[in-house]
Amino acid sequence: MKRMVTRLALLVALLLLVLQSGPASAVPGGITSKSLAVKTSAGIKQVKAVYVDLNDPQVRIFPVLAQGKVGKTESLMSMAKRSRAVAAINGTFFNSYSDMQPQGNLQVDGTFHYLNNTGSSLGIAAGNKIRFETIRFSITGTVDGPSKANLAPWDQYLKNWYAWSVNRVNTNPDAITIFTPARGMWTGVKTGTNVVVSGGRVVRVCCGDTVIPRDGYVINFGSGASAQKYVERFVPGDTVTYQVNITDTSGNDVGWSEVKHTLGAGPILVRNGRVDVNLSAEGMTDPKITRNGGARSFIGITPANQLVLATVTGATVRQLAEIAQKMGRQHAMNLDGGASSGLYYQGKYLTTPGRDLSNCLVVVR
Repeated sequence: MKRMVTRLALLVALLLLVLQSGPASAVPGGITSKSLAVKTSAGIKQVKAVYVDLNDPQVRIFPVLAQGKVGKTESLMSMAKRSRAVAAINGTFFNSYSDMQPQGNLQVDGTFHYLNNTGSSLGIAAGNKIRFETIRFSITGTVDGPSKANLAPWDQYLKNWYAWSVNRVNTNPDAITIFTPARGMWTGVKTGTNVVVSGGRVVRVCCGDTVIPRDGYVINFGSGASAQKYVERFVPGDTVTYQVNITDTSGNDVGWSEVKHTLGAGPILVRNGRVDVNLSAEGMTDPKITRNGGARSFIGITPANQLVLATVTGATVRQLAEIAQKMGRQHAMNLDGGASSGLYYQGKYLTTPGRDLSNCLVVVR
């Protein structure tokens, strides 16, 4: 009887832990895949995971845009293979039933291709240094040239301008949007006034759907008075610059200039080893995120710089946070889920997405 009780106690203890299988396969540099069963408050959840040792200098991780553009889709496997990736996971949310625009921040090799002020972001700096932050952005710019040479000191503000976002189509008439080559050949926007910048200079001011220069961008000023008042500040030949300013939700600088790749999604699941889900602070209100269960994907990191890419079937976001914590993650963030949830490893799917994707995160070695 005593022996039976001991065995039962051992069985219960095991169920309270993460039960791991051995590596399904491995590649040089310590990139492995595993299947896990993780005990949560809602029962055991099945997890597919890829582990990556980011201390390996040959490993690189970065976001990939579908077809290399914003607003396009492509299969996860196709994006992984053309990137020569060992592993890949689906990335940020996107408008999968309409214009395929992403909904989270996307930065590749230092260039922002899309910006949005909701959720949180994964930042990747030199040396595979990973960080997760709830960041917010602003875009400020300057315009200068002969037409501004004689401005009085109190009129210097006429050299300033700002934008709402990058490559984000906005129907608000007061919106000011920068469209870069990542948008495609054309802006796709027929309203407002466009300032075309090539080689750092204004080349023309026009209206209607406009070609985006390969060496520049188009600033679209909406038809509203708040946006249109800036148009007269731009004269062909003027020099134009802009910068993306990144802060936390309180407006404090977070040193994001060191980050070269950004993937926005959210919410944060685990912070400093503790479950830390704050949906309202991240501006997330969709019931699919706030309360519903479904297929989930997440990314997490340990203090030793060990990355995990993981998918889970049938979990809420809070249950996902439990899973990430029990898997030993010091920090973790939710990614897009549902039919987008997908995990690729060594030429095959561990979790097959139910649709083509707008973007993904790849691991290359």
